[in-house]
Amino acid sequence: MAQFAYVDEASQIKIKDADTGVEFSPSVALGLEDAGCMWPTWSPDGRRLAYARYELESGAVRRATIYVTAPDGSQQFAVHRSDGLPVYFNWAPNGERLAVLVQRRGSLELEIAALEGAAAPWVVARGAPLYFAWSPDSGSLLASIGGAGSGSAEGRLVWINADDGATSPPAPQIVSHLPLTGFRVPSWAPRLGGMTVGVDQGGTQVIGLVEGAEFRYLCPCGLAPALSWSPDGQNLAITARATEDGPYEGLFIYHAPGGAVERASEVSPLAFFWCDDHRIVCITGPIGDRVVGIRVIDIVAGTESDHGHIRPSRDLLQLFGHFDQYATSARIVSPAGDALLLAASRAQEQENGSVPTVRQILIRPLDPSEADQVVGRGRIAVWKPLS
Repeated sequence: MAQFAYVDEASQIKIKDADTGVEFSPSVALGLEDAGCMWPTWSPDGRRLAYARYELESGAVRRATIYVTAPDGSQQFAVHRSDGLPVYFNWAPNGERLAVLVQRRGSLELEIAALEGAAAPWVVARGAPLYFAWSPDSGSLLASIGGAGSGSAEGRLVWINADDGATSPPAPQIVSHLPLTGFRVPSWAPRLGGMTVGVDQGGTQVIGLVEGAEFRYLCPCGLAPALSWSPDGQNLAITARATEDGPYEGLFIYHAPGGAVERASEVSPLAFFWCDDHRIVCITGPIGDRVVGIRVIDIVAGTESDHGHIRPSRDLLQLFGHFDQYATSARIVSPAGDALLLAASRAQEQENGSVPTVRQILIRPLDPSEADQVVGRGRIAVWKPLS
């Protein structure tokens, strides 16, 4: 299969080979006293792993540091130190920088940390909520700031020049179209160019492309859309809400060749992730007591298959809750698209009643003839991309 990284029950980072079972911990070398780690995040080429290490004092985070290590645990170094709380980070596509979301005093700051050079991390945006996506050339980001719902500030879409910070203040460019209430994460359209966003166009809810200051209409949508392009850039998966506070309802596909939109499933997803160019895994539920279902939709064959239930760890449930942001940074679908990597207990509640939650790291093959493989115990796990 491949390597993966996970956070074990002692809140330490481990890197493991799924085939040989060999594993080691790069974070243990930094010491175990009053510190825990979280959010292992692979670079796009799989050559480096970033993770956050939190130093604790009386149970509270005193200082946080983001470390980067090679897959064999060598060349470990710090790239970001903060008295705030790093809650999310995402590699630039070229693997030379990290965009770090830091929580401070009830708000969020987006900072850029370079892996090389003497420049300290620099702040490029502030606000809450705050979601973002890198451009493929690693030179800019599109941030979606505010506008989450009742009581929040009006949302805005802002282009950020990631090259500015070391020598001059960032020079953001605000997009003229306002994001839809509840819209979160832009998604780069590989074949069309530009960022795909959900916006208000003259009182109509639409999805379109933002290229600099230009906007190009693609299709209509519902409230608070979440979206993600297939790896080949041919198809855009979309879900949306019928009401502002309601669940996502249905899964739709926008076909870039021709621009047609079709309903792929009636499923109500908590989250969805592309397995390959034509299959999507949907997390559904909750069914009850934090149990969620797993379904796979094949948009070419027109089929939908059931892959059982799990009770996800709280950290995996958090990932599902912000799946459109984590889709580009935390891969739970294997590089081959044939298995899921989950931090969960295998849910027998449907048959045997309530059972205690055991936080296992398990590999669930998408071939129903193959059994789950328990590969550890821990809070969250992510596959290493193919180099």
